[in-house]
Amino acid sequence: MVDQRIDVALLQEPWVYGVEPVGLPGSFRKFRSNSGKAAIIVNNDKMDCMQINELTAENAVSVWLRSGGLECCIVSLYCQYGANIDNEIAFLERVVESGYENVLLGLDANACNQLWFSKDARGRRRGEAGRRGEAIAEFIIATDLLILNQPSQYFTFSGPRGQSDIDLSLARGWRGSNWSWEIRPDLCATQTITRSFLVAEGGAPHGASAPYTEPRYRMTEQGAAARVASFVKTEAEQFGLQSYSDLSPSEQVSLLESWVSAGSASTLQRKLPGGARITWWNDRLQSLKVHLGRMRRSYQASKAR
Repeated sequence: MVDQRIDVALLQEPWVYGVEPVGLPGSFRKFRSNSGKAAIIVNNDKMDCMQINELTAENAVSVWLRSGGLECCIVSLYCQYGANIDNEIAFLERVVESGYENVLLGLDANACNQLWFSKDARGRRRGEAGRRGEAIAEFIIATDLLILNQPSQYFTFSGPRGQSDIDLSLARGWRGSNWSWEIRPDLCATQTITRSFLVAEGGAPHGASAPYTEPRYRMTEQGAAARVASFVKTEAEQFGLQSYSDLSPSEQVSLLESWVSAGSASTLQRKLPGGARITWWNDRLQSLKVHLGRMRRSYQASKAR
């Protein structure tokens, strides 16, 4: 967190001694759930923060945070696999109804669903992870929460027990904010576990600084920029001017950025940490990824009308 200048981290299943998070500098402010399964770490002494006791539970912790002129509620939630997901949904309802204008939620949901681009959602649809995902997806749609997850070739969890996309980032409020979400394998604690990291741009608390990341693509030949521009033009024509006009300014920016990112992925050479190569990603998967993103954006735009 220090090297990457990350101000706030939402943790699930952190290393603990008893129930207290360990392995962190003493200067960090630490907030934990009753069980220690969820935690929020603040690494910025210019931010005012305080635990919200009424929104803290066995596996959930909430923190009120203020920086500059912005206030928000940050929530970290661990959803125990095999436990009744209705209890976690009831907690999320309390958060939504709490009255905080700006809310950011980070969940280890232990649930898969295509709504947050789980690559294994189809295979697990009839299993426990799929059933949990359906319940959470219904709640998200009913409460109009914003899903921050984006398609990625990486998994939000990868370890000795397998790979899956069971982690979820949600937001509510944050008027005029632009969000950037990505999985950062270069920030994982070990070489076998990856977790998703969220960086807020524009709507982040004043004084917060996003970690620097190397460009994910590089130009490999002349004319590449023109092909990206052509890709964006095609996507815009298919989406439609009226649908685009109906979006909020922040949604318009996010949509345009997603087109540029997708166009880069299809026309430019991808740069991966440590010189790694993608061995299983192909043009067909990329096409499906772009198509799914377009469908989800169109669905969200139709709800906003």
